[in-house]
Amino acid sequence: MRRKQRGMTLIELMIAVVIVGILATIAIPSYQQYIERSRRSAAQALLQSAMARQESYYGQYLQYAPDLATLGGTSWENDDYTLAICGSQPGCGTSGEDEDAGVDGQFVRMTATPRDTASELGVLWLDSRGDRGLVRDDMEWGAW
Repeated sequence: MRRKQRGMTLIELMIAVVIVGILATIAIPSYQQYIERSRRSAAQALLQSAMARQESYYGQYLQYAPDLATLGGTSWENDDYTLAICGSQPGCGTSGEDEDAGVDGQFVRMTATPRDTASELGVLWLDSRGDRGLVRDDMEWGAW
């Protein structure tokens, strides 16, 4: 007479662990990419909001604001990015590709720089001509 088996055997448990491991190796990188995209989208929204403020300032004073404090309003940073009007940071065209980057009254370029320097997010930039781009590892990656 056989006893009725209760519970799982070691083989069944190992099969379940392997299945969970396979699912985790697929799901975790996808989740990390999703988080990166959402952080970048938040920075893009921040840049576009600041540029809209710049355009409003330009309409009133016929020049762009020299700094973010002049624009006033909300905080120009979030948990992942800090916003700045171009200076010497990546994405500002200081390497010769765009001589009029920064504020000269008729043109402005703004950047969103990741707070985490080890981040793979890259520096986003947007200018008053409507051009936009991503700088990662000191290389231009094209429009975002």
